Amino acid sequence: RLFALPEVSAPNPYGFAENDLVDYPDSVYRQRFRQISSDIPIVFNNQTRTFIELYAIRKRDLTRRMLGKSVLYYPYIEQVLTENDIPDELKHLVMVESALETEAASSQAAAGLWQIRPNTGRSLGLTINRTIDQRLDPYASTHAAIRYLKKLRVMYGDWLMAIAAYNCGPG
Repeated sequence: RLFALPEVSAPNPYGFAENDLVDYPDSVYRQRFRQISSDIPIVFNNQTRTFIELYAIRKRDLTRRMLGKSVLYYPYIEQVLTENDIPDELKHLVMVESALETEAASSQAAAGLWQIRPNTGRSLGLTINRTIDQRLDPYASTHAAIRYLKKLRVMYGDWLMAIAAYNCGPG
């Protein structure tokens, strides 16, 4: 399936210049986090603040690249999540897992957008051999990752535990 890329307007809606570093007090983050409606608990704490600073300041260029790539991958991921009745927020796992790099590889042999390990990929129906590695296919790996997340959600009865098990393994 082909997707039309959303139009991206040049200026941001808040009037900040491209290289402005905007920092808000914790009270603003807390208020905004309370306004987020989600099936997955979203909390603001010191660790959350540290990650906001990490991605907004120290890894700002990486964040720009990920946001640019999200325009390409998110529409399809969102569609698959919706079709499977899975919370939309889980699309962001690809940023955490691979920074939206389709050929990302870990020291633990995980690969692709969703950082799927070989045995897990095979158990999810992906072809992984010398010539084909469907973990690197954003479409096939998205379907596999969603099947795995659904399985983990059923296994643990909770999205936070399913996300933890996705990252660390179900054991």
